[in-house]
Parts: sequence; C-alpha cells; structure tokens
Amino acid sequence: MHFEGSFPVRRHAPLKWMSPERLLYLNITEKSDVWSFGILLYEMITLGAPPYSEVPPSNILQHLQRGNIMKRPPNCKQHLYNIMKACWTWKAVDRISVQELRKRLEAGKKSSNDRTVLQIPELVRPDLYAVVAGIETGIMENDYTVL
Repeated sequence: MHFEGSFPVRRHAPLKWMSPERLLYLNITEKSDVWSFGILLYEMITLGAPPYSEVPPSNILQHLQRGNIMKRPPNCKQHLYNIMKACWTWKAVDRISVQELRKRLEAGKKSSNDRTVLQIPELVRPDLYAVVAGIETGIMENDYTVL
C-alpha cells in the first residue's frame, strides 16, 4: 500500500485501475490504493468483469472527470455498492479511509449471515479479458488455474 509518493512515469500500469490523482501524475497516498481496491471489489463481485469495459483506456481520465462511475452490478448488494462508490470518490481527500473501509466491510460481513452466493455465469478467458480491460497481453501471467 502506498502511504504517499509519486508514480514513476516509465512504469506500465493498467489505467482503468488507477485513481484520478495517479492518472493526473499527482502525489499518491493510501487513498489512491483505496480507489484501486474499489475496482478490485467490482471485479470480485462480477467474477472478473473488466472495469469500464465500454471505455477505451485512453479515454478513462475524461470519463472519470465527467463524474462517471461503474453501475451497480445486478448481483451486487446495495451495501457493497455503496462501499465501492465511497472508494471511487473523485477527490482523494473526500475518499473513504482504509480504516472506515475495513469497518464497513466487517459490518457487511456480520449482516450477511453467510447467505450470499455468487454464481459463475461463464469461464473468464484471460486473453479476452486483457483486450477489454486495455491490458497488454504480453505482460499477463499465463500460469493460472480455473477452479
């Protein structure tokens, strides 16, 4: 987790997972990681759907600057989607803290009573996922297991 610092320009990273401050080459903090964690939550609840699949990576900053965020997935509880939205607050200073994020996730776990079940609609093909997500396929790990 980043506490503060900058992001090296020559390093490749998937744009759709980056916080606005990272896309704008501003200082990064742990709130930048909170943004990316929100994207990870989206991927988990959708069982691997790429974030912002309708937006080319080169347009993601403009898309976010217009206040656009991803819609609530059909199989996502409102409580969890509210957590995602709190992670995707544009201004880092207004974004949920790691401590509050943990508190909300733990509260959701307590209220779920182990009733939530995710069904896998289809297998995720990493090569197609990379194309939709805007990731270079050459940097993907090819050693994986489908459970």
